[in-house]
Amino acid sequence: MENIREHIYLAALLHDIGKFYQRADTGSVGSSKKLNEKIKKLEGQILPSFNGITSHKHALWTAQFIADNEAVFKNLIGADLSDLSNKNNLIQLSAGHHLPMLQQSELGKIIKEADMLSSGMDRESEIALKDEQDEQEKNWDAFKRKRMISILEIIHLKNDEIEQKSTWKHLPVTDISLSKSFFPKGKFDEQPDYETLWNKFQRDFKFIQANTYRAFSETLLNLLFKYACNVPASTINFPDVSLYDHSKMTAALAVCLYDYQQATDKSENEFLLIGADFSGIQNYIYQIVSKYASKNLKGRSFYLRILSDAVVRYILKELNLFQANVIYNSGGSFYIIAPHTPFVKERLQNIISKVEQSMFETHGSTLFLAVDAVEVSKATLMRKSEETLADVWGDLFIKRDKKKSQRFSKLIEDNY
Repeated sequence: MENIREHIYLAALLHDIGKFYQRADTGSVGSSKKLNEKIKKLEGQILPSFNGITSHKHALWTAQFIADNEAVFKNLIGADLSDLSNKNNLIQLSAGHHLPMLQQSELGKIIKEADMLSSGMDRESEIALKDEQDEQEKNWDAFKRKRMISILEIIHLKNDEIEQKSTWKHLPVTDISLSKSFFPKGKFDEQPDYETLWNKFQRDFKFIQANTYRAFSETLLNLLFKYACNVPASTINFPDVSLYDHSKMTAALAVCLYDYQQATDKSENEFLLIGADFSGIQNYIYQIVSKYASKNLKGRSFYLRILSDAVVRYILKELNLFQANVIYNSGGSFYIIAPHTPFVKERLQNIISKVEQSMFETHGSTLFLAVDAVEVSKATLMRKSEETLADVWGDLFIKRDKKKSQRFSKLIEDNY
């Protein structure tokens, strides 16, 4: 198969699109007006079962979404999506990610593992198999009436305090916008309207003008940001993570896992967390004359923003990564998750040298970009290690700050 990495990336982005689609559907599997009979017959093929009852039914809506847009995906992939005997079929890879590892293809295992790492949950466990709403229960569709809770609500709260808290500020179910109505509220007068939001997403999805995997997938990622940033990834667990963030991280980790598997010289830890921070921002921004000070201030702030974007795009291009691999990029800092392979480690050092050289040639010693990386293991992401994610971030900050105290040291060594 050609474009394997792009195929994995797209399948991972789509793996939970059914959660969005399912919320927009008023019915269950049996009464749905969205699911056709062909997809319903796949229930026993793509859904896991626990005590004889299939679970994680949102995967059927994932399969339906891909089937609804078969012409689009067929044109992109150049393969027959109806051939479900092929376990690397887009429908099988995206919708079958909850099946046990033994039933997965090699590519399917990557997406399943990326989904587990992204959610921090072992999907093979008994608890994970039981975590789906049972349609036989009275309030099985309660998840369709739930909203996301603002993540700012739980800062500094401990687990027992979260459980005891009775009032939360929720996010509106709407596409992203710069309006007051987009902010969290304590109470809403109406039920969440996932159907209208889904219809808007579908309308824009049909207008994606791209004929390559990468361009199509990156456009899809931006559409998920626009329409799914306030859609909860899970309502069974505490609903403070969006479907957009979960899908984005799953896609990023899936690509990293594939690259790590393909590497000949494997290290113990699978991932690299790359972090960068600009030094000298204050001096650069405020080093202006009084005349037109306001315009100069805004202009320099904007320049720093596009400079950060340019460096991020350069790193992604050089490491052959995707936009989803960017964890954060704002305020003069950015963070990228990458596979821990010899290729990435060697190329990263070259990137750092070139960026330092370009920065010095353009700005002298005024601006400096401190870039460094730390290793991250799957065990840490799954919270099965003594090392926590807080430890990883702390180590990265220390290494990055050390770089700031040794500004342009590599340039001095190479050309004293």
